[in-house]
Amino acid sequence: MDDVFSPGSWKFFMSVARVIAPGTADLNEAGKDKFKAIIVWGISDKPAFVRNGFLFFLFVLKWMTLPFFFRTYDHVSLKWQTRILRMLESFPVRLVRTGIWGLKTLVFMGYYGQTDVAERLGYKPSFEGNEVLRAGKGI
Repeated sequence: MDDVFSPGSWKFFMSVARVIAPGTADLNEAGKDKFKAIIVWGISDKPAFVRNGFLFFLFVLKWMTLPFFFRTYDHVSLKWQTRILRMLESFPVRLVRTGIWGLKTLVFMGYYGQTDVAERLGYKPSFEGNEVLRAGKGI
């Protein structure tokens, strides 16, 4: 289901992703395609109201800076983009916090979930489970 994002919402998503995980800006075309495939996979099986709510959240995030900066979120400085995301992480309204953490989860999943990115970072997960726990040694 590749039609989760419109071209405009995907472009905005990518601009926010660069704030959350700066390495996304350095992805080549194949990496960007993998990134998008993982994101779409992560959200496409959700109910329509969740997908639509997420897209509405992106829309609100984009336009919320207009009254303060006279610019959309993706056109304010990186410093302010980062500050705004940090502020929203601890916002008093739970739905806003949930939206930010859902956004971050998708970005992290799409970026760090790529095998070549994990290898480049030296991350070598065990796909056999936690051997320490399996051996009965605890943590």
